[in-house]
Amino acid sequence: MKNLCFPALLLALILQACTATKPVISEAERLRTDPGSITKAFGVLYYKQGLEMMERKNYSEAAAQFHSAEPFIRDEKVFTKLDRALLFNATGKSFFFANQFDSALTLFRHALAADTGFYEAYNNTGYIKFIQRDYDAALSLYQQALAIKPTYSLAKENIDLANRFKAGDISWESYALFAKAEKINGLEDKIKIYTRLLETTPLYVEGINNLAVALYQSGQAGDEERAMGFLRQATVIDRKYAMARNNLGFMLYQQGRTAEAIEEYLIAVSLKDEFTLALLNLAGAYYDTGDYEKSRKYAADILKYDARNSDALRRIEMCNLLLSPPTNSAGEDAKTK
Repeated sequence: MKNLCFPALLLALILQACTATKPVISEAERLRTDPGSITKAFGVLYYKQGLEMMERKNYSEAAAQFHSAEPFIRDEKVFTKLDRALLFNATGKSFFFANQFDSALTLFRHALAADTGFYEAYNNTGYIKFIQRDYDAALSLYQQALAIKPTYSLAKENIDLANRFKAGDISWESYALFAKAEKINGLEDKIKIYTRLLETTPLYVEGINNLAVALYQSGQAGDEERAMGFLRQATVIDRKYAMARNNLGFMLYQQGRTAEAIEEYLIAVSLKDEFTLALLNLAGAYYDTGDYEKSRKYAADILKYDARNSDALRRIEMCNLLLSPPTNSAGEDAKTK
């Protein structure tokens, strides 16, 4: 059920996708005579292999591949400062996911030294400070990320989260329960843990949202209405919590209440910048109502943030076909006779 999701509350590290490059090992003779091409070929090769290892969650091998890429990507004649920042940031994430936080922090700082405008590294450095309970330092780093990219929704969410921890609204004990529930596959056990979490921290909106999603997915009699009730509760507790709006919209849509679903999706995208999931849901809902112009518009909005989003591209293609003026081949034949 891809359009209904659990938010990754504390997963504040974005896996940077490797940008497409032209084939770099296609002309053997050119590579032998152009040192720059060889450098680029090996730098990109090791970097891509590192990303593949990250996808497989083989973090030690990912770090090794990134380390192999480093001497090539350090070549300023071939690679840019952003390339170096991306490499150090990716290496930092491989250490982070291996629970080597000090090494991760060092690499994130290397990324900032390579490119002071690399906003993801400010966010990631801030997250390390956050888990070290240095909330003020974390908030300062998140703000620096936002100063570079004002629409950076992840930094906004992290600022809100750090403030909630700082104020004591969420405890690390509560989060431990939350994290435990996220890792469990069985819906019944997941529901039990989220329920226990909310008994101690009733205003934990992410927990309320995730309990609602788990109840909805369980498919038990009455759980769908309970799920929607929890989502409405989350929107009252935190009127800026976009995920609950999206998920409520999805459930309404599944009930055939498309107009109400659209209202929730519109609120969700107004609350959260670059909320591609809600935009995709909105494009689909408008498509089903026959409003292909609006469907195409919201699908196109996704491409501003995710230029290769296959669902958005497919939706735009479908809308274009339906919005194209029909051809009257029979009439044209009559005119030429």
